[in-house]
Amino acid sequence: MDPRLAEAWRQFKTGQVDEAAKGARAVLDEASSDPDALHLMALVCHRQNRPGESCALFVRAIAARSKDTAIRNSFASALMEQGRPEDAVTALQQALQINHADMLTHKNLGAVLAATGQLLSAARHFQQAIELKPDFAEAHVGLAGALRDLCRADEALTHARRATQLQPESSVAHATHGVLLHELGRHSEALTALRRALALDPSNREAHSNLRVVYAAMVPKWHFTMLNDEARNEAYRRGIEAAVRPGDHVLEIGAGSGLLAMMAARAGAARVTTCEVNPALADTARQIVAANGLADRVSVIGRKSTMLEVGRDLPQPADLLIMEIFDTVLIGEGVLPSLEDARKRLLKPEARVLPQRARVYAAAVEIPDLRRVNPMKSVAGFDLSGFDVFRNPAGEMVELSRETHRLLTEPLPVFDFDFRKPIPGSGQKRYELAAIQAGTIHAVAVWYDLHLDDAISMSTAPGVMGNHWGQGLTFLPADIPVTQWQRLSAHAAYAGTRLQVTIEAAV
Repeated sequence: MDPRLAEAWRQFKTGQVDEAAKGARAVLDEASSDPDALHLMALVCHRQNRPGESCALFVRAIAARSKDTAIRNSFASALMEQGRPEDAVTALQQALQINHADMLTHKNLGAVLAATGQLLSAARHFQQAIELKPDFAEAHVGLAGALRDLCRADEALTHARRATQLQPESSVAHATHGVLLHELGRHSEALTALRRALALDPSNREAHSNLRVVYAAMVPKWHFTMLNDEARNEAYRRGIEAAVRPGDHVLEIGAGSGLLAMMAARAGAARVTTCEVNPALADTARQIVAANGLADRVSVIGRKSTMLEVGRDLPQPADLLIMEIFDTVLIGEGVLPSLEDARKRLLKPEARVLPQRARVYAAAVEIPDLRRVNPMKSVAGFDLSGFDVFRNPAGEMVELSRETHRLLTEPLPVFDFDFRKPIPGSGQKRYELAAIQAGTIHAVAVWYDLHLDDAISMSTAPGVMGNHWGQGLTFLPADIPVTQWQRLSAHAAYAGTRLQVTIEAAV
């Protein structure tokens, strides 16, 4: 090859397109049919967005060296970028007629066919490329993508993983691996793979997009409404500022975004240890803490509180425990066993607790619109009762203020939990109450008041503005028609993470 042309090819590959064009023209001025110069000039014109000239030069290059499959592969790539996939397929098929054992042509044809939805044919060509060269990483990536779209995710994962082994520095390979891990429900591994893809190539847009998808799958949406709950945030801010003492070591269970831990540090805690079992949340909380300049005082541990150890995760037992692991019925996220474990192992004997206590309420509710699908019956003339198997037996979260409903009893305080003292793991009570108006009892609603201390409290009661918890609603097995002042009987019980209240007509 002419030294001028060799230098021009080097310049093109390093992005010096104009300089490469000068070298190719110099050779073509002396030898107008030089296939290498025509090939290079065709690529230059394509890069300069001159598709007509590019195609004409490719045709001339192919005519000058008709058995060169590399030129036809370049031509196919340019045709694809110009939106001409059918012509690209033709060019690659012609290349295979010249050399059916050309692994690169098989891989490129697989990519074109996959892009046009011809997945089975694409998979066959990717597989052929791999048979010709078992360590062909790009073919493994292509085959993984085709198999994924054919809903053969397990097979696809094998090839994606192989591609990362063959080309550990390939952002595309790691991104493909991450997408497949996510689709198989292996979100933590997907997160690692996609982060690796972005570390290798921060401009990988597909990896960025898929990383957001994985984050969304790993972190429930209620975190956003919780962080937008101003009453909750303000109550905790005031409670934390009142509870933290200079020099305190604070333990928080459930880091989430890191907000409450940072509030404790800002309130004067010497050290804050917070734990978060969700690895995506734990990583993000660490980043947020560092971005707010508090990494020297706030430690985020990626484990459940029951896995923490004094001397390893905590420098010493904590002076103050902060908890915000409450769900719609208060105890569903495991606050009682977590508190009991922390009291035994992670807190000083005289440690304070925030919040200090809670009171749970229940009321009988008439709610006809939701009753129609609780349990599921007939919809549009079809029996859909089988779908009820997916319903949570513990009830559901609703915002009663958004539903047509009536409270048919006064709110009944069913349980008081004092977090400052040991709490039994289970309990039950019976109450007598009366209907305050006539109607039909469809369900029992549950909510609670949370007392940070004696002066600061918040409520999840119906109608409280901005309350992200809503109310727990459990439908009765059968409706109970009632008249005003009719006597009723309530049974309230909790055990571990379950709390339920039932109401029936008094005998």
